[in-house]
Amino acid sequence: MAKKIELSEDQQAAVLSCVTMLEHDDQAIRERQIRVYKKAEEYWRLNQYIYWSEVALDYKNVTNFQEPSGNDDDNESVAPKTFAIYRAYGESVIAAMAATIPTVLFFPDDADNPDDINTAKTYSLISELVQRHSRAPLIFIHILTLLYNQGLVATYTSWNDDEKYGTIKIPKFTNENVKMQQAVCPQCETVLANSPIQDTGDASDQLTPEEQADVAEEKSLEQVYTCPNCGYEGQAEAGEVFDETIPRLSGYSDTPKGRINIQAFGPLHVRISSYARTIDDVGLLELQIEMHYAAARDEFPEIADKIRATSDFYSYERWGRTSSELLSDQLFNQVTVRYCWIRPWGFEAYTGRSGVMDTDATVKELKKKFPHGCCAIFVNDLFARAFDESLDDHWSVSVNPLDSFIHGIPIGRAALDVQDAYNEVKNLGLQKHQFGISETFVDSTVLDEESYRQQMAGPGYITFAQGNPGSPLGNSFFQTRTAAMNEEDAELASALNSDAQFLLGAVPSIFGGSQVTGSKTATEYNQSRNFALQRLGNHWTNIKFLWAETMGKACRLFATKMVEDEKYVRQNGNSFETVWIRQAELTGKVGNVEPDPSEQFPLTWSQKRDLFMQLIQMQNPIMGQIMMHPNNAQNTKDALGFPEFFIPGEEDRGKQLIEIRKLSLVTSDMIQPNATQSTVPIDVDMDEHPVHIQVIKLFCVSPEGLYLKETNPAGYLNIVLHKKEHDAAMAQQQQQQAPPQQPPQKPPQQGAQGPMKLNVVHSIGGGGQQS
Repeated sequence: MAKKIELSEDQQAAVLSCVTMLEHDDQAIRERQIRVYKKAEEYWRLNQYIYWSEVALDYKNVTNFQEPSGNDDDNESVAPKTFAIYRAYGESVIAAMAATIPTVLFFPDDADNPDDINTAKTYSLISELVQRHSRAPLIFIHILTLLYNQGLVATYTSWNDDEKYGTIKIPKFTNENVKMQQAVCPQCETVLANSPIQDTGDASDQLTPEEQADVAEEKSLEQVYTCPNCGYEGQAEAGEVFDETIPRLSGYSDTPKGRINIQAFGPLHVRISSYARTIDDVGLLELQIEMHYAAARDEFPEIADKIRATSDFYSYERWGRTSSELLSDQLFNQVTVRYCWIRPWGFEAYTGRSGVMDTDATVKELKKKFPHGCCAIFVNDLFARAFDESLDDHWSVSVNPLDSFIHGIPIGRAALDVQDAYNEVKNLGLQKHQFGISETFVDSTVLDEESYRQQMAGPGYITFAQGNPGSPLGNSFFQTRTAAMNEEDAELASALNSDAQFLLGAVPSIFGGSQVTGSKTATEYNQSRNFALQRLGNHWTNIKFLWAETMGKACRLFATKMVEDEKYVRQNGNSFETVWIRQAELTGKVGNVEPDPSEQFPLTWSQKRDLFMQLIQMQNPIMGQIMMHPNNAQNTKDALGFPEFFIPGEEDRGKQLIEIRKLSLVTSDMIQPNATQSTVPIDVDMDEHPVHIQVIKLFCVSPEGLYLKETNPAGYLNIVLHKKEHDAAMAQQQQQQAPPQQPPQKPPQQGAQGPMKLNVVHSIGGGGQQS
């Protein structure tokens, strides 16, 4: 949170009044929206046999419905079954879009400024660290679930200090008054230095204060000075004595480390005006969360004695966030904590309030105290705290281009009615099977009931019966005709299934199911998948921009909260490497934060594997070198699905990375500028020198290598010397393996009878002629 602002009781009442008036703008619309969102959430929880009760103003379960005639315990009807195609298709859509996290690009504010470029690159590293700390894949799945059920996603980015993340030792300084002595040039009286007057050591207690000052003065004057003004060299004269306040290190304090906290909420928890088209139109953003009243008292001790648990389930807000299955067992120990962000123009809602004197002055005072906006916290309706905090600095809201307002239609909204129809058809089919055995009625005069009951049934058994005179025996029996499954029932269920796929864009090719129509070839599967992903790509683009905006705010907040250099470890092939985020690289400015425009819909593992196999089948030597490069070793293993797969050169790469870390720790006092050998010797016989050389080259041109070159030239030189040793060893091996050179052949000598004559055959048109 930002700076806490103290408010008077009148100002607290004014803030609460602003929140209440901004809430009432679209209260009726808000209640209708909550009803739709809650139905989707109930269907997602597989609580699908519900109906809306106008009396209870709530969704009730059909199985708990009782007829007004009385007890229905004798009713042996079959409980309806749930066939959750709404959730199944939703999980397929979510899985397709959550195959990977969108890539975020940080652009420098000035592409010609090296500081801005370095800062933009460092923000990319911060983004990776923040995603690791916040478990980004889980948050991203939750974001997609909210988009599927509620159609709107709002993310909140904050900084959380906690000792569970570790502690940092922060030095503490205290101001100390010290007497200083000037050293003056005896020729031109230029002040050469200012030295503190120190004590005389062990014998200081034997001297008077005047004698201690004389000794300190003599010590400060024994040093030889060079005057920059007149060029005098020698001891200085004593000048004025003055007092100066100097900060001195008095100790260290353990400060808890912090991390970025990213939370995603839907409109059931976040209240946003229904008429808003962009985030700038939102005058009030309200986050409502239920917690135990004891936890609220601990978090807000200033109003702990006033906090009381409530169970006002009549409130649409809390009712919408509670499952209908739990409403019968009300949670009486809950309170609703309301975090309300108000823009400065939102205070104008208090202007002209009836029964209040001088509202204009109160509005001006609130705007002056909250120039960036107000974050007011209420426990139920009790004012707790207020902060000067901007809504735009912490909140990001999805804006669906397919809708005219921020509150877009949920992705799964179109499948709710299909889910109802599908459940009815499938349950009707089950009932037809269960009650499909017909009943048989018999005339009691033709069959002895007692004898028949005592007789055991079995194949070929004979039962004696006497028919009525003058009529066949079959006329004394009657069998009912029951409904039976037919082709139309199966076709209707299949049609509803296809309708759900079309409405959601979740065709079978996305989740590996079989196609109903077509030739069912591999090409047709790929085309069907591509068409489906193009449709889901609209939602993917929406989420990409939301994620980029969220990560941009998270990285900026992280950079402002850094108190020391941060680091994290990531896997690099079969080895690990430490990535540093240094404060010295955050001196520039970052411009736009955007999603990668070239990044298309995320590829699944099977798609990556198919693409990898296609590249192998191309038999292109250049692509082969790229895929077998040591830096791509882990990607190759992942594509093949064999973690134990051995790739030549991978072990040498890991060894060289370890050696680079050792080489980079060398300082200027450990190696001479004209050194010719590194501090880590190479293994001439065992090392694969080409791999080691390639790894060193890649490190030297990487951001880590360039930073090492600027901050620790000795360590960088040590790595370069190590590479030269590998170059020399490789050149020696190539020279030893080269075939011996043949001596030049002498031209043939002429004989005594003249030069040798050769017979040459000229072939022209199939004929020949000798000469």
